[in-house]
Amino acid sequence: MAKNNYPENNLAKTTIKEWAEEDKPREKLLQKGVKALTDAELIAILIRSGNRKHTALDLAKNLMLQHDNNVQNLSRANAMMVHKKGVGVVAAITIVAAIELGLRSKAATNATSDRSLNSSVALADYIKVALSNLPHEEFWILLLNNRMQPIGKKKIASGGITSAAVDIRIVLREALLNDAINIVLVHNHPSGALLPSSQDIELTKKIKIAAHQMDICVCDHIIIGKEGYYSFYDDNKL
Repeated sequence: MAKNNYPENNLAKTTIKEWAEEDKPREKLLQKGVKALTDAELIAILIRSGNRKHTALDLAKNLMLQHDNNVQNLSRANAMMVHKKGVGVVAAITIVAAIELGLRSKAATNATSDRSLNSSVALADYIKVALSNLPHEEFWILLLNNRMQPIGKKKIASGGITSAAVDIRIVLREALLNDAINIVLVHNHPSGALLPSSQDIELTKKIKIAAHQMDICVCDHIIIGKEGYYSFYDDNKL
């Protein structure tokens, strides 16, 4: 009896042109709209073409799998990290650039908002795009008018994985230059931990006292993590 040889996965070696029409990411986008595509299908469009063994969609699915099928995790990768996951250099650069454009678009939408940021939820939502995916710690301030509407936001310091050195004089200077009546302190914890450190608490007290001398109110200090935020005000630590 002849031995049966199972064929290799033919799908892995076909090109997008050879797929059924409804399975082609580009055609699917045109027919059903961009919202109908999965994350992997969108990434496959950015990759454009596969290789001898794998289609662009195969590569995209594998890339997502290596990032726990989470676009937020993928957004933390740089181009060389993506390339090392089996994607070509040009495609890796395209993916990273596309994700960054999306993040900047959301940040720009928040920046032009005239809504009042009068709750910790609103404050965290306003700033989290800029901070939640960073591999290092950054310290920002939100500049607000007397109606708690955003005037702007400013990065004050950038540091390592566990800390960023903050000059209180720079915090106050930015508030004064922008005529901010209220400010909110914000920094991220790359580790994902949300509770403030003793250094965080001490720094908050110092800035609050110094700002008060200039009739500037420190309304809150928000810590941004990967999965949420912490508010000094909500926890009665301000």
